[in-house]
Amino acid sequence: MTKSMTGYGRSVASGNSLTVTAELKGVNSRYLDIKCKLSKAAAFLETSLKDQLQQSVGRGKLEL
Repeated sequence: MTKSMTGYGRSVASGNSLTVTAELKGVNSRYLDIKCKLSKAAAFLETSLKDQLQQSVGRGKLEL
């Protein structure tokens, strides 16, 4: 498990006339703080995405 992080990542996936772009920014922080900025069409994914991030990151301020 990552203990702390500072970084930025971006990925694009396409298929079946759908394109998804994801960006993740992270900075060091004492606690884990996850903010998700999703479109209305993808809002139902927020809980699942946060759960997946919590399994991989121990602390930090993350913006997806």
